[in-house]
Amino acid sequence: MRYLEKPAVAPEGFAGLNYGRHAPAIRTRLVQVQRGLCAYSEKVFQTLDAVEVEHFDPRKKGTDADDFFNWYAVLRVLNLRKRRRIENFEPLPEPGTPELQSRIKYEDGEFRPVQENDMEVKRLIEFILANDELTYTQRANHLRSISELRETMTEEMLLDYLRRHPENLSFPTALETELGIPAFSLIEELRPQPSIP
Repeated sequence: MRYLEKPAVAPEGFAGLNYGRHAPAIRTRLVQVQRGLCAYSEKVFQTLDAVEVEHFDPRKKGTDADDFFNWYAVLRVLNLRKRRRIENFEPLPEPGTPELQSRIKYEDGEFRPVQENDMEVKRLIEFILANDELTYTQRANHLRSISELRETMTEEMLLDYLRRHPENLSFPTALETELGIPAFSLIEELRPQPSIP
């Protein structure tokens, strides 16, 4: 869930943007900041995917508090399926904080809290559907495909293939954890952090 994290200060290109008037520009810039990955599923956005601006806390939509720190680029299917009543999941950890990454782990095909009793993280994982059946199945199928591909190639051939076909870098946390593929390094190499005007 690396792409939930936000920098301490909003990138320059987000200053003065209002979702009501600038939704397409916000979406484009979020995709760049998230390096082409859905913030909730870690799936690489493909050309024909419907990508939407997700308002993490829907209560902020249309208010002055609805800004870069509440916006995420996500697949439309997840945006439509995500829980709408955030109140039913509170308290939640602040999704954009760097410390959140140290509270979440990926294990046995699922995202889980590092500390079993971390109810905030459990609720966050449920709230954004990080392990729902659709995401879980796509993640498992993708890992199986990459694993089968790996059996036919040397490691260097596989890394070259992934560089040429970055759409196969979906679910980078799972690729790194389960298959030992340096997916985040490849993503950073192929899509360096943008400077947004």
